[in-house]
Amino acid sequence: MFRFIVVLLLLVIFVLLFQTRSIKVKGNEYYGENSIISWLEKDKLSMNTVYLFWKYNYTDAEVPSVVEEMKLTFENPWTLVAHVKEKGKSGYVSFNDTNLYFDRKGTALLKARKLLQAYLMWKDFLSMHRK
Repeated sequence: MFRFIVVLLLLVIFVLLFQTRSIKVKGNEYYGENSIISWLEKDKLSMNTVYLFWKYNYTDAEVPSVVEEMKLTFENPWTLVAHVKEKGKSGYVSFNDTNLYFDRKGTALLKARKLLQAYLMWKDFLSMHRK
């Protein structure tokens, strides 16, 4: 009976202490902080920081298409810090006042109205590789 009470008490402490209250994002350049936080919070068990820490550090968890790698660290038991490494952008296509950015494999990464940096237009990139 004593062991059961101790285990139950530890479980309650674990659930109450490691509740996700905030998530901070570092390393994102063009993908929004709120988008990354929303991605992390869409999991049913995201209310537990230990679960999120385990999922994104020790499993092959799915990440947003613009993210190459994401690792989580603890700031304290109820706050996680997401360290994001975004995929590199190689070019873009401009269409209807919107720029669609691509990575080196040709995968669409991001759609933005403003020009983020001076990347090659996709048609210029293709013409360079045809020669």
